[in-house]
Amino acid sequence: MRSVSVANYTDHAAIYIDSDDDFGTLGLPGSGTVAAPYMIENLNITTTDTWGIYVDGTTNHFVIQNCYIKGYQYGIKISAIDGTGTIKNNIVRTEVKMSSITLSSTKSILVEGNDCSEQYQGIVLTDSSSNTIKDNNCSFNNDDGIYTSGTGGNNNIIDNHCEGNTDDGISIRLDDDADYIAGNVCVDNAYGIYMYAVNDGKIINNRFEGNTVDGMYISSCYYLTINQNFCENNGENGIELSYCGGNHITHNTIRTNHENGIRFEFGENNIVSSSLIQGNYLYGVWINGSAAFVSNNDFIDNYDVNNPQAYDFNGESVWYNTTTNLGNYWSDWAGIGSYNIAGKGTTDPYPLSTPVIATISTTTSLSPSASSTTGEISASQETSSKKPGNGINGTPGFLWIPVVLTIIPLTLLFKRKK
Repeated sequence: MRSVSVANYTDHAAIYIDSDDDFGTLGLPGSGTVAAPYMIENLNITTTDTWGIYVDGTTNHFVIQNCYIKGYQYGIKISAIDGTGTIKNNIVRTEVKMSSITLSSTKSILVEGNDCSEQYQGIVLTDSSSNTIKDNNCSFNNDDGIYTSGTGGNNNIIDNHCEGNTDDGISIRLDDDADYIAGNVCVDNAYGIYMYAVNDGKIINNRFEGNTVDGMYISSCYYLTINQNFCENNGENGIELSYCGGNHITHNTIRTNHENGIRFEFGENNIVSSSLIQGNYLYGVWINGSAAFVSNNDFIDNYDVNNPQAYDFNGESVWYNTTTNLGNYWSDWAGIGSYNIAGKGTTDPYPLSTPVIATISTTTSLSPSASSTTGEISASQETSSKKPGNGINGTPGFLWIPVVLTIIPLTLLFKRKK
């Protein structure tokens, strides 16, 4: 968090703008064009008004930057703006610790480089889509670092630092389509990221570490790409999926979590491949009431020498690539025969004799790793994972039953409590 010296700013009253004429009335520099936006900059706005800055329903281009802003309930609120606003490099606080920055019914707004810490929530998006939330510090808030709900998706949440929040580092709920979440660091929260009812999003190259519950908790989500993330040393599971289907979990590092590496609770046709799953206190992968394709992974030293490294309660998951007949590497495999999975007598009939992943660095690039030649998920399996109701071996899927979709997941708006 940045130190604050109000001597670096010019004192100014709260700013309320709800028409294009207001920019001129306030005497702000600029003309409202792309090339010459109205500038709100280098100000100290410390006020007992509800908002420090509120901009609603305008069409002029504007930039809020390099300000110290402290409103009573909200620091900055932007409403009903489409593509004309930038909020950059501000320190934003509130007197009663509500939200630093709120976007409501906005599109294509850039929020970059702001310090939104020690409030109730750092950055909040409601009914807002196609915005970019980038390189902000959203730490030590009493609820979530970044929270989005009902946005319609297509928001880019990139390179933010979310540390020590009481609830979620990043919380995304009821987003219809294709959020892109990449390069974020979510450490020492309750949940690193919490997602409910999100489809087709991408979660790439994030670090979820030291969170007291799960690194990633994902509920009622479909067709997500979960790629090249680090989920380490979380208090329960590295990744937990509940009532989810058709998700691809690939090229991740999932280590030393205090319960399971990956936990599935009900769902179908999820894929786990090309990941390092190592040193988790219980199972590397734990599956209950669910079916998944699990192949081309390294299972190393999960649980203990007296237990298998994976658990399949229903015995309906497939632990090898059905095209190449190549399974997973198991550090405790005897070297002959199948590898036994705990639960209902499932096996990996084609265990690998050498690890799939030669080395794992502490950082990753945003580009996917090259596919391994030792059993990457085939195109036919990926296609089958996108067919609702087409379970493994023709069995009907749990999550495609309407009653499950419409009734049970609604309870998951609230976090799973032990």
